[in-house]
Amino acid sequence: MVLFEIFISFFIFLGLWRREATILSSFLIIFYLFLIDFPPSALRATFMGSFLYLGKAFGRKSFSFRSLLISAFFILLFNPFFIGDLSFLLSFLSALGIVNFYPILLAFFKAQNSYFKRMIILTFSAQLLPFPLVIFAFKKFSFLSFISNLFVLPFLPYILASG
Repeated sequence: MVLFEIFISFFIFLGLWRREATILSSFLIIFYLFLIDFPPSALRATFMGSFLYLGKAFGRKSFSFRSLLISAFFILLFNPFFIGDLSFLLSFLSALGIVNFYPILLAFFKAQNSYFKRMIILTFSAQLLPFPLVIFAFKKFSFLSFISNLFVLPFLPYILASG
């Protein structure tokens, strides 16, 4: 999703219209998937981002929850064995946590205008649903992961763009 935003912003900066930038970005993301050998978490992000951004580019209302479910459907149709893949499950649960809890917590804590509060809420939302699976799969949980995510999150777009 971050790569989509980077590509789209870059192409709009170059003078393309949003629709053209979105379509071109989708092709670049698919090329990127070939380069990284189609991991389930990247497939989820690609499908979800494609549905959201293409919907927006063509003037359709886009719903994150629906896009997430459709993404999971197509990924599992492509490879049903991903249902037991830990990276797919963690990615899906993390995205589901963001889609469901981020807007609610944002409104509850009145954090729309605070960048730091939004980062904390985003990190918490992303880790809330995967938490039980992390405990089950790894038999432990590092609470430092929450803090380290807060330090990495602001730099993530720059790290991805430089990669």
